[in-house]
Amino acid sequence: MSEMYEGNKEFDLFIADLNGNLRGKRIPASGLESVMTQGVKLPQSVIGFDNWGDDVLGNGLVFETGDTDGICLPVYDEPTSVPWAESPRGQVLAMMHNMDGSPFYPDPRQTLLRIVERYKALGLTPVVATELEFYLLDGESEFKRRPEGLIINEGNGRRLSEIDCYSIDEMDGLEGFFTEVREACEAQDIPADTIVSELGPGQFEINMQHTNDAVLSADHAILFKRLIKGVARRNDLGATFMAKPYANKSGSGMHVHFSLLDEAGNNVFDSGDEDGSLMMRYAVAGLLNHMSESMLIFAPHMNSYRRFQNGGPCANFRQLGL
Repeated sequence: MSEMYEGNKEFDLFIADLNGNLRGKRIPASGLESVMTQGVKLPQSVIGFDNWGDDVLGNGLVFETGDTDGICLPVYDEPTSVPWAESPRGQVLAMMHNMDGSPFYPDPRQTLLRIVERYKALGLTPVVATELEFYLLDGESEFKRRPEGLIINEGNGRRLSEIDCYSIDEMDGLEGFFTEVREACEAQDIPADTIVSELGPGQFEINMQHTNDAVLSADHAILFKRLIKGVARRNDLGATFMAKPYANKSGSGMHVHFSLLDEAGNNVFDSGDEDGSLMMRYAVAGLLNHMSESMLIFAPHMNSYRRFQNGGPCANFRQLGL
C-alpha cells in the first residue's frame, strides 16, 4: 500500500445505496490490506434501505433472503484521504457483489456499469459532467438535522437572507470554506470546476469537469457530496443537497450534461447546425416518452416534488401531462 496512507489511523469503506446514501464500516488501519484484497461483508439489504437507514420490508431483500450478506469490494486500487477528518483517516469506495463474486444486481453502480456496456456494444461512449446545487446552513441547523437558520457571511457579518445570484461577494465571505473544498477535491482527484452563488440565499453550485467515463463521473458526484458535508461540519456549518429545503426559496437540483461520441470521437448529437442530428432528436423524444416512469429516478423522495410548482421552471411538466 502507498506510503502516503501509512499515517491514517482508520479507513471508511462504503457503498452507495439506492438513495445515494453511503453505507459501510469504519476499519482500523491494521485491517486495510485485508479490506483492499478481500473486501468487507455487508447485508445485501443495505442497498435497499430507505432514506433514514431502515429496512424496506417489501423489496424482497430482507426476510426472503434471510438477510444474506454480500461482499463489498473496493473499486479503486488505493484509498483516498479524508482531509476534513479530525484525526488522520482514509476512505475506500466499494461496490456490492454476491458472495461468489458475481455482480449484485440492485447495486446502483453495477447498474450503471451494465448501461455503459450497452453503449459500448453500440460503439458509443457517454461523455458526462454533473452540476450539484446545495445550501450552506448555520451550525444550529446541522445540530438539529433540520434546515433552519441561514449562514452568516463572514465578510460583512450579515446572514445570507437575500437573493444574490452569481455574486462574488457572497463567495468572498466564505473564502475559507471554499478554499478547503478546493483542497479536498484536489486531494481526492475530484475534478471540481466552477463555483457559483446560486438563486437561493446561501445556495451554491459546483460543476464537475466532463469525462468520458460515466461511472467515474458518478463516483465523483457521490464522493463530492460527502466532501461538501464534511468540510461544512469542519467549519461549524451544515450543508444540504435536499431538493427543496425551504418552501419559499429556490430548490436545488443535480444537472447532468450528457453527450455521445462514436468510435471516431465524433459527437453523434451534433449535426453542425441548430437542429441537431437525428440521433439527438430521437434521444430527446425517448426522454420525453419515458419521463413519467423515470420520475422515480429524477424525483425519488417526497421532498423532490416540492420543487414542482406553478410559475417555476418545472411548471412545464404540466404541459407534458406529468
